Amino acid sequence: NRQVESVDLALNILDGYEIRGRKLRVERAEFHMRGEYNPALKPKRRKKDKEKVKKMKEKLFDWRPDKMRGERAKHERVVTVKNLFTPETFDKEVQLILEYQNDLREECKKCGTVRKVIIYDRHPEGVAQVTMADPDEADLVVKLLHGRFFGQKKLTAELWDGKAKYKIVETEEEALERKKKWDTKLRVERAEFHMRGEYNPALKPKRRKKDKEKVKKMKEKLFDWRPDKMRGERAKHERVVTVKNLFTPETFDKEVQLILEYQNDLREECKKCGTVRKVIIYDRHPEGVAQVTMADPDEADLVVKLLHGRFFGQKKLTAELWDGKTKYKIVETEEEALERKKKWDTYLEQKEKQKEDDDSD
Repeated sequence: NRQVESVDLALNILDGYEIRGRKLRVERAEFHMRGEYNPALKPKRRKKDKEKVKKMKEKLFDWRPDKMRGERAKHERVVTVKNLFTPETFDKEVQLILEYQNDLREECKKCGTVRKVIIYDRHPEGVAQVTMADPDEADLVVKLLHGRFFGQKKLTAELWDGKAKYKIVETEEEALERKKKWDTKLRVERAEFHMRGEYNPALKPKRRKKDKEKVKKMKEKLFDWRPDKMRGERAKHERVVTVKNLFTPETFDKEVQLILEYQNDLREECKKCGTVRKVIIYDRHPEGVAQVTMADPDEADLVVKLLHGRFFGQKKLTAELWDGKTKYKIVETEEEALERKKKWDTYLEQKEKQKEDDDSD
């Protein structure tokens, strides 16, 4: 029983544990009934049961418009991919599950917004499911993946029928074996906490600046009044232009200062179309991505016309309005971040030295 195991675990960990100079005493709870049991009385309904009845009533009296003719079912947003792997693939290296999940997500992003990716790692047919934002995007994923080869395996991709279940129920032994492998991969140590100064229970705990700002924003949002959006008014994200194929990440490996030069060049060029609010160079992105934020969507349209299809250093640019969802920031490893910091430090030292030489002249 999981609950009994949890109690035993709490007893082992917390009983005798010292916190703020005090020793905790933890023991198994004992429950005693208040008063005497009367079978004639009506039993109290639990909150969970009341909510269940409430939802059933709401569903019963709920009014929804009839489904439009030709409107596709929700399950058609889900693509079932088979023959992606064999269960043995993950036996030695469990972390590959996350790698497969991320690879599949990145590939399907080409077709639209990916809501969810599930790897059924114990399924003998090597099944994964990808949930897209709408059925049309799911159709594109099927076209992209069906018949394609992945690690010498030919994939099949089809829309989910809404009924088939792919989750494999494990035995207790298999679940324990899986847990052991994950425990080997993820080493967790008990954290040690040390209090600064002495504890005074009479003092009111200080609220962090971050918490105060959060509460302030919530209040502002609660009492904020804004006029309804005008018909035809364009979304905020349409002020942002995404430019691709501007560079390769290797461009900045030797000369980090080129990031600032590219940023300034792009800003100067886009000024021809209006007010440039912000320019971001995603210098680690393999597609050579930059984003330019203009004052309004009309100016952003002009930037797209100016840059799309134009050549920049023998590279043909693509420019389009941002969809408001796609993220381009590449998460670096600790080693990559340190290497980048070194390069910037070298560049700034050289710049400082050059400034000193100019001043001495």
